[in-house]
Amino acid sequence: MEHQLDLFDALYEDFKFDTNKPLRVGELFSGIGFQSMGMELAEIPYEVVAISEIDKFAILAYASIHTDYLKVRDDYDFQLSKEEMVDMLQRKNVDVRPSTNIERVKDFWLADKLSNNLGDTSLLKGDDFPKDSDVMTYSFPCTDLSKAGQQAGLGKGTRSGLVYEVLRILQELKEINNLPKMPIMENVVDLIQAKFVKQWQGIQQEIEKLGYVNYQQTLNAKEYGIAQNRDRVFMVSILGEYNYNFPKGFELEYRLKNYLEDEVDDKYYLSDAMYGYLNSEHEKFSRKEVFERNIKGREDDIAATITTRETNVPTSTFIDMDLVEDNYLLIPEATTRGYKEAYEGDGVYINRAHQKRGVVQKGMIQTLKTSGNDVGMVATNENGLRIRKLTPRETGRLMGMQDCQINKQNEVTSNAQMYKQHGNGIVAQVIGLIIGMAYYDDENELREKVITNSHMWIKEKGEMNE
Repeated sequence: MEHQLDLFDALYEDFKFDTNKPLRVGELFSGIGFQSMGMELAEIPYEVVAISEIDKFAILAYASIHTDYLKVRDDYDFQLSKEEMVDMLQRKNVDVRPSTNIERVKDFWLADKLSNNLGDTSLLKGDDFPKDSDVMTYSFPCTDLSKAGQQAGLGKGTRSGLVYEVLRILQELKEINNLPKMPIMENVVDLIQAKFVKQWQGIQQEIEKLGYVNYQQTLNAKEYGIAQNRDRVFMVSILGEYNYNFPKGFELEYRLKNYLEDEVDDKYYLSDAMYGYLNSEHEKFSRKEVFERNIKGREDDIAATITTRETNVPTSTFIDMDLVEDNYLLIPEATTRGYKEAYEGDGVYINRAHQKRGVVQKGMIQTLKTSGNDVGMVATNENGLRIRKLTPRETGRLMGMQDCQINKQNEVTSNAQMYKQHGNGIVAQVIGLIIGMAYYDDENELREKVITNSHMWIKEKGEMNE
């Protein structure tokens, strides 16, 4: 990629990053820091100067992954009382209560300190944000935009309405001549649908008044090296005039089956009773009378969007052909045909369990919407085909995390929180490529770095099996 640097002589200097020093990055609504993971994959030197987060478990996971928290926590000299630490966290709207165990308070306080957490975005002032920032990321809550919520929109008092706090912070930063060079927004595609697009366009216009040029595009993780069908809208704002281009997509190197753990605990599998209910006999769905016994080709093996709820964890169908007579399962669907074959590598979304029907996705997982029955099919044992959901490690991998990062997260975080944190994140490869397009002059070089540094657990597994 060649940048076109025909910039206007106005209020701002030419847009460019100083590649001789680390990028200074501020992460609003940081979660567990997928933005940082992305820059590591792209080999972009960076320094996180501040984060903004109120979820204590996300802060703890962030610190475990990105700071020395795990090394220093046991020997750290806590000089403050429990009451003082609780008060400091509550002032930032981090939900730590006085009744919380003292050891947990220490965990949350230290994680908050090491992460340089500024706390609730709605409480931040322009003066609070570090000077001379290069990148600001803001993946504000999608709660009131997505179909899974009430779609209240971007109004005041809504969680999604926190985007106006970001706008306010940028306006205050302009007043003190401290605007970040490149703010980056990520959210669900509902943001640009008819119901909310006028609200969002109004925000875009206000950002443009600050001197930014906005570039917006919808990107799907399955087109950028991750086997997850995850559509998200991104907006890159450039301070000044600049010919920014979003990264081009490329072919998947690894399919969904590559993301699975070799051994999975029985707790992730659907019970025999529930499986029997969903697989009950009916002449319309007879394997012997309706279907041929051959595997049909599929285009891609891709997971669906990772969501935040433990019961909504994407799963996949993996049928061990050596263990079963038939090479597929029959899943009732609300179609004219009434059913669909689920082959090896296909996902099943059981969205109407009470009606004994679901949806089969060829080589991927559909976005999960219901509760306890949102599971998928996975390779089974000698007892026949069984259904299970993805493990937290598998969902982390499908967000672009490396196993070493997941291990650090797992030391301090429950399974339920890991599912939530992964579902709230930005796919690391995608955000790394987006930032890298303004850092590297050669897009091919950028893509090669991201591809080479991704999926290390798969490569290590392959080396062990050689």
